[in-house]
Amino acid sequence: MTNTEPSEHVVQTFNLSNWGWRVPTESSATEFSATEFSAPESSAPHLLGRVIVQQRDLWLTISQDGELLADLRGRLRTGLAEDMPAVGDFVRLATRPGEGRATIHEVLPRRTCLQRKVAGNETRAQVIAANVDTVLIAVPLDHPVNERLVERQLVVVWESGAVPVIVGTKADADSDRAAHLHQLAFGADVVTVSALAGEGLEALDPWLRHGETLTVIGPSGAGKSTLTNALLGANRMLTQDTRDADGKGRHTTTHRELVKLPDGAMLIDTPGMRELALWDSDSDDGVAAVFDDIAALATQCRFTDCQHQAEPDCAIRQALSDGSLDPNRLQSFRKLQRELSYVEREHDKRLESEERKKWAARSKAHRDSPM
Repeated sequence: MTNTEPSEHVVQTFNLSNWGWRVPTESSATEFSATEFSAPESSAPHLLGRVIVQQRDLWLTISQDGELLADLRGRLRTGLAEDMPAVGDFVRLATRPGEGRATIHEVLPRRTCLQRKVAGNETRAQVIAANVDTVLIAVPLDHPVNERLVERQLVVVWESGAVPVIVGTKADADSDRAAHLHQLAFGADVVTVSALAGEGLEALDPWLRHGETLTVIGPSGAGKSTLTNALLGANRMLTQDTRDADGKGRHTTTHRELVKLPDGAMLIDTPGMRELALWDSDSDDGVAAVFDDIAALATQCRFTDCQHQAEPDCAIRQALSDGSLDPNRLQSFRKLQRELSYVEREHDKRLESEERKKWAARSKAHRDSPM
């Protein structure tokens, strides 16, 4: 007997807005609209889809033609690494549903972009997740809180355009550490959960709205996959215990994947990151948001160009003296500023190198052209 039941991916009911698509606020940002691509127009030459899994040179996408494994159009392969499709990206697809395949022709402009400098000495960006609304910063409470890492994570998230939420995981471990998180927040909301016990998860409800996209960042062993499993209501993500000696975990997530939550929100699960180096040379706003207490103190110094070294009437030196400013926090602030200066210099070198290559290519093309 022939099965006449509709397949899992029914064109007539698919709507990409359920996968986070929003009409751009600026008409010039993109030529597409939500209605054009939620309608069952199978004859359209290209479809709008979203990248839901990224693995090396292949991307799993979701569109009105269902889940399709996609490769890249030739010219996209020669672009910058940060322009390659990432999980969360909206892309223009030429689909071949009968083969279960597609080709990505364009990556649409990103509303938000969570990125970092790649680990090591190489100077290029790595996109962690695109078009994310909220970033959950997982901070394990079964070991002392790494304040400097939390500050750095907040800077990266604010600069991405997303909203950070600090999530104290393993909240049953140490209540004093949970209270300490509020002192580090500086404008970010703080919640504490025990994902294994299923406790405190309701505190995340304000950020789990239908069509919203979240991601979780944090070091290995922070409980990211356990938190994802708790939100999913299923053991979909592999988890492993942390090492008791140092609280570090094994990399239980090996690739980036966007998964649907029961309430219609989406969550991008990412591998643990040993390094979170700044990349955006315009991250000053993120630093200012996280260290607004130091910025406020600096306005009270006698001199507007105070270096906070030996100048008279320096509010920052006074705060260090009376204990109202933690010297480690000031050191972290200065370290991030130095890192931003380095990133800006590297960006300038990179742009200069790309410009030289572009003109060299043009010159060669001119020489090779017939007279």
